[in-house]
Amino acid sequence: MVFVSIFSFSQRGGPTATQPAGRGLQAIEQRRPRAVVRSRCRWGPARLRSQLSGEDGKGQPISPQRATESLKKGNNWDEKVELATPFGVAVRDLLSLPARVATVAEQCRTQEGIPQAQSRFEELSETIANGKMRNRLTAMQEAHFYPRALVVPVLLQVLRSAVVHARERQRLEGTGPGTSLSSRPKSLSSLVLPDQVFDEMSRSQAAFSLAIMLGQNDTPSGGIVEEWRSDTLEALIEVLQQDPDPAARAATAGALGHVGSRSSQHYSMLVEPLIRCFEKTEEDWIVRLSAAASLGLIRAREALPLFIEELNKHDVKSESGKSLLVQTVICALGDLAYLSYSDSEIDRELVQRGVNAVERFSQSEDILVRISVTESLGHWCRHSPKALATVERLLLDPNEHVAKTARFALDVFQKQQQQQQREHGESTDLG
Repeated sequence: MVFVSIFSFSQRGGPTATQPAGRGLQAIEQRRPRAVVRSRCRWGPARLRSQLSGEDGKGQPISPQRATESLKKGNNWDEKVELATPFGVAVRDLLSLPARVATVAEQCRTQEGIPQAQSRFEELSETIANGKMRNRLTAMQEAHFYPRALVVPVLLQVLRSAVVHARERQRLEGTGPGTSLSSRPKSLSSLVLPDQVFDEMSRSQAAFSLAIMLGQNDTPSGGIVEEWRSDTLEALIEVLQQDPDPAARAATAGALGHVGSRSSQHYSMLVEPLIRCFEKTEEDWIVRLSAAASLGLIRAREALPLFIEELNKHDVKSESGKSLLVQTVICALGDLAYLSYSDSEIDRELVQRGVNAVERFSQSEDILVRISVTESLGHWCRHSPKALATVERLLLDPNEHVAKTARFALDVFQKQQQQQQREHGESTDLG
């Protein structure tokens, strides 16, 4: 299972994943996988290490009653930290983290604490390598907060295990590229394959954990991309293209979207693999769905014609026209409304084609599809009178959730227009 981006509107003109637009999107969330969640407070491991301290040795969450005095004085109860799961990036309160995670973070904060932390990391590495899946996932969450020189190689080993295993098997069987029939073994029982393949849940969580690290904007001055970043990004792209399990490929597509939404320096490397993934019609639908959501999340203008083409393939009244893939593409196309479009004939035609492709589905019998259409066209109101007229028409939709979503979209659009008028007036006065 992989998360899909579901955005509401913000008064500043961009989508946000805070509160859904009315109760209508609550229905969507029950049917559609959740998004890669965004945090209001984007604290990375460095911030966490500087804030967390205290332990009870029992692995219990640190509650406000048991919190240290430094945390109480700092009024940090609402601070958030990103935590990787097999299904995406969750946002947790600092004080809801397990005490063991908080303790390790504090040990890594000072130089004298690192040896003790490394000793614990050896235990975590053993659990990740040989433990049961549930214990492995917990150990990976704790290991995430260790220095990257320690944790990145371990996570990469988990992430790439299926790809490496499949490649080595092809080599040993003589079925890989460049092998001859004479080099193939007579019996597969004679093969000695490399280390174990980690389950797809572990590989998915490793992808999201690495995505969090890549998305944190701590690149050294001068824009130099550290070697571990380029290696990690290449590994994620490799898994997206070659992992044999569609769940792991879908998770990796979502992880790449998380990276691109946080760090613009990786945009050029991300777009092409995600585009190719979405273009492959023979690809598993959940992988294409995740790629579409990520392309919308990173505002990939190159995806707009592909989204239009995909929507035009589906009959509004058919079952495929009600699919999660169609709903996701509609929402992702709405995300692209926040790009800049000129008054050129090419851009005007492209915008109109996008609005037309989405507007068709306003006649859908499926309530969730109509909610997606309303939300998407709400973003396009700034560019298209037809989008505005369609949202106004959906105010009269017989379903109250659709109508409330339309009202919310129009309210946000009006506030954006008022804000632009004020800014224009101020610039005129200064001129």
